[in-house]
Amino acid sequence: MEAGLVPPRPLHLGRGQGRNPGRTGGQRRRRLERCQRIPVTLLRDPGDVRPLKVTPREVNVVIRGEQARLQSLKAQDIEVFIKLADVRKLDAGPVKLVVTAPPGITIIRVIPTEALVTPVDANPNANH
Repeated sequence: MEAGLVPPRPLHLGRGQGRNPGRTGGQRRRRLERCQRIPVTLLRDPGDVRPLKVTPREVNVVIRGEQARLQSLKAQDIEVFIKLADVRKLDAGPVKLVVTAPPGITIIRVIPTEALVTPVDANPNANH
């Protein structure tokens, strides 16, 4: 199993839920949930080379999908990022994270939902 991936766990569906009317015999497709630790990426303009720090560096993403789809999923298929173009001022407080998943995967929860973007002093010893 790939690093950062947690094995799928079954969802508990209520009576009548999870049925696919196109299938014969009332067969159910197994839908499972899984939690993954995903790194937070900064999307920035190519010319933006400022040293920046993101806190936290990783978040937990709970996803849901069919068993076969979850088993074939790779950690890099789920993306968590911050669009720096949307951040007006660094150190102004938490920034909402953007999370994407491939078709067939539903994002259930992201913990935490925000992160801090702060400048990193390029020369920490300059004032000493």
